[in-house]
Amino acid sequence: MPRYFFNIRHDADVDDPEGAELPDEAAAREMALDSARDLVCAHIHEHGGVNLDHRIDVADEGGTLLFSVTFRDAFTITN
Repeated sequence: MPRYFFNIRHDADVDDPEGAELPDEAAAREMALDSARDLVCAHIHEHGGVNLDHRIDVADEGGTLLFSVTFRDAFTITN
């Protein structure tokens, strides 16, 4: 099973040293979206706001960037 790495790009960049074994890129995208939602909620709780352009970069075992998920991608914002 392939290993995906979820590198956080926000106020301080944090690289994922362990990654996660997942069946495919679709599962990795879902995990990135869930992680972004968790990070946004925690950041709002701690700081009262969030930059929706922050993101999670998902890379393969070789370090190749496969895709990015912005915090904005993780939510549907309505008025």
